Order: sequence, then structure tokens, then C-alpha cells
Amino acid sequence: MPKVFQGRVVLVAGLASGLGEVIATRFAEDGAKLILSDPTADVAAMARKIQGDHPTCQAIGVVADFTDCPSCERLVATTMEKFGPIDVLIIATVTLHMGSVVSTEPDDWDRVMAFNAKGPFLLCKTVVPKLTRPGGAIGVIGSFTAQMGFANAALYSASKAAEMSLVRTLAVELAQEGIRVNTVAPGYLWSNVDQQSLEAAAQKTGRTLEEVRAARDSTIPMRRQADAREIAEAMHFIVSPAASYITGACLDVNGGLLVR
Repeated sequence: MPKVFQGRVVLVAGLASGLGEVIATRFAEDGAKLILSDPTADVAAMARKIQGDHPTCQAIGVVADFTDCPSCERLVATTMEKFGPIDVLIIATVTLHMGSVVSTEPDDWDRVMAFNAKGPFLLCKTVVPKLTRPGGAIGVIGSFTAQMGFANAALYSASKAAEMSLVRTLAVELAQEGIRVNTVAPGYLWSNVDQQSLEAAAQKTGRTLEEVRAARDSTIPMRRQADAREIAEAMHFIVSPAASYITGACLDVNGGLLVR
């Protein structure tokens, strides 16, 4: 397969869930210049591992708080100093919160909205001026919950819906500059966040983890969760030249959840 991102600068923001690392690895296979960033994950160790496994790529890790504008500005400055203009921004930030509207506390709202909605806003605000023109691309990991009523995920769903609206608006604002902005919206998939959700459900219901997963997967038309690599491939496509006429779109990768 052609390595369409060979030598191109790709900033991946959000590694703690596990999905961001899989996405970064997919671009490393192309020989990209990678910047891995997260407020909590050991991004330096991830960068060393990815570069060791894929010698044709370059990778560095930069710790950054995406809810803080000066921190995002330092992330961009470090990227520019190391690699120059940014070709692709991947936003894979995920903070999960389960609970009804009534049970959700105002502090929970502020925390999740800060990471899932304010964070992507600040990343775009600081990265967009440094994106390649034309040809730059932004890919954001969304969620199927942003597109449907999903009981006991009121806050998470609302934060991801806000993020999706940001993507659509930014796509319109940047279209004439040759920058595309799209969402990849997974359904259920392997990730640290998904594991936490299943464990919480098992504890709440008194069922085993395997029973909870089987019941959950039975609601998916394809009867299985996604592998993180399948999401990474979708992200690779949507920010690649192969998707050159796609912007403001939501690429649903959910095994048919939304067409039940």
C-alpha cells in the first residue's frame, strides 16, 4: 500500500483511552512525523515504542492540558520547532461519564465538557493557524451517542454532540482554505474507556463482565464490538487524499448501531 503520510506531520491529541495509540501506530506505518500528546498518559514512552517498532517514522511525546489555552499553544510551538507546519490534527480525547440527567452533578458537567468539548475547541483554535494550506486535515473521534438518545449517558452524549457541531462549523469556515474537517464516530470498541464502562455495568448489575459484553454486543447488528484498528483505518482514510472531497462529514463505524 502507498505510504501517503510519509514525512508528513501528524499531531495526535488524546492517548489515554488506548485508541489514540492505535491511530498513531497506523500513521507510523506510513513513516509520518508524529507528535503524541495527552495530559496524563506517558506519551514519551509511547513515542519511543512506536518509533522503535517503526524506524521510518519519527515520534515525540508532549504532555499538554487540552483544556488550557497556553498549554495548547506550547504544544503547537513544540511541534513547529521540531517538525514545522502541521499536516494533520487527530483529536481522540475521550472522558466518559455514565449517569442520568438527574444524577449528574454540575461538577461532572464542567469536567466532561471541558475535556470533550472545550479541549477540541482549544486544540483547533491553536493548531488551525499552523495547518498546511491547502491540504491540511483535522479528524476528530466522535461517538454514536451524539446522534441518538442514549439512556444514562446524558453528559457524555451532550459533550460529543457539541464536539460534532464544532467539526461541522469548522469545516465550513476552512473549506475555502483547502482544509478538511471530519468526524469518525465509533460504536462500541475495544478501548480502556469501553473496558471501564463494561466493568461498571457488571458491578451495578451483578453479572460477569462476559455476560455484560455479550448482552451489549447482541444489540449490534454485526454482533461484535469494533477492533481499535478498524477505527484507526477509518481515521487514516478520512484525513487522507483519498477523501479529498469529504468535509464536515461524520463517518459512522459502528457495526450498524444507527440503522437498527
